[in-house]
Amino acid sequence: MNEQAVAGADEGLSVNVHRLRRTVLERGGKPVAHTRETFHNYLRTSQPAVERGRVVMREALEEEVAKARAVQEIPVLTDEFLARAAEDPERAAADVGLDAETFARLISGEQDAVLVGCTDPENSPVTGPGKPCGASFLDDCLRCANARALPRQLPVQIETHRRLKHLQRDLDPRLWSHRHSESFARLSDLLGQYTAAERADARERVTVTERRLVDDLINGRLDLR
Repeated sequence: MNEQAVAGADEGLSVNVHRLRRTVLERGGKPVAHTRETFHNYLRTSQPAVERGRVVMREALEEEVAKARAVQEIPVLTDEFLARAAEDPERAAADVGLDAETFARLISGEQDAVLVGCTDPENSPVTGPGKPCGASFLDDCLRCANARALPRQLPVQIETHRRLKHLQRDLDPRLWSHRHSESFARLSDLLGQYTAAERADARERVTVTERRLVDDLINGRLDLR
């Protein structure tokens, strides 16, 4: 290669100092000869750093959801338990920590709250004692200590779970995660307490009325304003 060609090649080379500095900061993970604010400004425009930050945030959120789910899982009153309760309701009530009157209202459906039954509507962790519960039927009830699940609610739970999964495909991932990830995870855990055959049977029994109910639930039309 002659000297003219070498010179032309050299003229085509360029060094982007800003990009070079940002690469060093990304790899080092700490400020170099400047303030921490400047360091953050560099990373704010770095796509790899943004993506890594999203991963860290998602993992942190998933960890918090897992902790919350472990703290409060909704007890399921199975068909077998309800059959025993029909023979000895007072003993069954004592077994689940309820008085006989509250237990009777719970299994009768009088205190159903769409996805679950409520043991104490007048003593809500959301709005406090002595006030009408203002909890969200979709979000708050699924993490409430007053909630109990009964087999008759399984079709609505199945349909709600299906609708949330469908929304996951349609919504922006961050929006869906913010709005629905915890409720979806709690419903998944709840459905996991039933057998595959029980879930399949409930799926076949979902009625038009229940689908409309779930539509109102998903769109927030059942919540107090």
